[in-house]
Amino acid sequence: MIIKLESPPEVEPVSVDDVKSQLVLGCDSIDAELEALIEPAREIVETILGRALISQTWARWYDAFPSVIELPWAPLQSVVAITYVDGNGDTQTLDSSIYTVDGDSEPGRVYPAYGECWPAPRCIPKAVKVQYVAGYGDAADDVPARIRLAIMLLVGSLANNREDDTPIALHKVPWGVRSMLSDYRMYKRAC
Repeated sequence: MIIKLESPPEVEPVSVDDVKSQLVLGCDSIDAELEALIEPAREIVETILGRALISQTWARWYDAFPSVIELPWAPLQSVVAITYVDGNGDTQTLDSSIYTVDGDSEPGRVYPAYGECWPAPRCIPKAVKVQYVAGYGDAADDVPARIRLAIMLLVGSLANNREDDTPIALHKVPWGVRSMLSDYRMYKRAC
C-alpha cells in the first residue's frame, strides 16, 4: 500500500494572529518566524492524531482490492474516485453505485455495495487507486478548539526552543500539548 498527499490544505487551522494572541505577544517582529512554524506544527499534530485537520486530498494505492478499504487520515469527507487497471491494461473508474462509503468509522472505510463485488484488477503493483478527501472542513473554525489550541502551544514551544540542534521528535512534544490531543488520537482497531 502506498499513500500520498495530492492536495494539501489551502489554509492552516491557526493564524499568526491566533498564535500571538494565545502567547500574549504584541510585537510584529517575529511574525515571519511564527508563520514558518505553523505548518510544521500542524503536520506534527496530524501525525500524532492520525487525522487530517483541514480538507486535503489523498491517494492510496493497492495491488488488488482488499475486502474492505480502510482510508487513513480521519475524518473521511468523501471518496473522489476509485480507479483500477483492468485485465486489458486499461484504467477504469468505478461507478459510485458499486461501493459504499462509511465516513462515520475511523478510519473511514469503503466496501462493495450490497450485492456487488470488487472487479478483478490486473495483477500489477498499484493496480487500484483510491482518491479521497479527509479533514474536519475547509475553514480553521471547523477544527476542534482543543486541537487549534494545541497547535498554538506547540508553535510557542517550537519558537522558544529554536536552538535545539536535533530534529523535532514526537517524544519532544510538550506533555500539555499531547494531553490536549489525547481524546482526538486515532487508535488502531483490534482485529
